[in-house]
Amino acid sequence: MKRRICSYDLAAVPDDGYVVTDDRGEIYLCNARCLCIWAVSLATKPGLSEELKARKLVLKVPAGEELVFETIIGLARWASSHALGVEVTNAQAGESERRQLKVRKKQNRG
Repeated sequence: MKRRICSYDLAAVPDDGYVVTDDRGEIYLCNARCLCIWAVSLATKPGLSEELKARKLVLKVPAGEELVFETIIGLARWASSHALGVEVTNAQAGESERRQLKVRKKQNRG
């Protein structure tokens, strides 16, 4: 098993950490705080290209669910509210009705 290093804290990521995946690879984050800081930092980065802003992201949460975000801004809003312990709806996360926040249950891989 490869060692997973947090993209924010640069510490080893536990098995119940967060994993953000896009078409280019995976990013590992230790906890909700690291996820929030990383996502908000990227979403508010000056000069971030439209291509990166609009990239579809899949977030695997510690409970095993996968959340699909159409934009980094949607992920940043969700991560911020999650880190603060506040529920957020699709509309509040910046995900339109056409682009619903999708939840996929963890599949057991034997």
